[in-house]
Amino acid sequence: MVDDSLNRTGASLLIDALQKNGINNLYGVVGIPITDLARLAELRGMKYYGFRREDSAVDAAAAAGFLTKKPGVAMTVSAPGFLNGLTALAQATKNCFPLIMISGSSERHIIT
Repeated sequence: MVDDSLNRTGASLLIDALQKNGINNLYGVVGIPITDLARLAELRGMKYYGFRREDSAVDAAAAAGFLTKKPGVAMTVSAPGFLNGLTALAQATKNCFPLIMISGSSERHIIT
């Protein structure tokens, strides 16, 4: 475990919460808003499984949630990434599969 107690960020707190709940796998399509989160998660020992489409990543996280009985965690960027994963999120919700979908966004000056 990395000791970053002096540099607590939202990403760090999120990873701590996931790991304390026994979640060690992430599924997603990373982009600028969530790349740092994915990198920090891997540094902390979590596994990241990358996909080319958000709906596939969310479906994989939902399947993992169904099989393990712990929420599967999918990561997407905001706007189109979130919307692309939304149908898979709706299917997982309808099927009562445990799933967490994390979608990030950035301030405009960061991405221009």
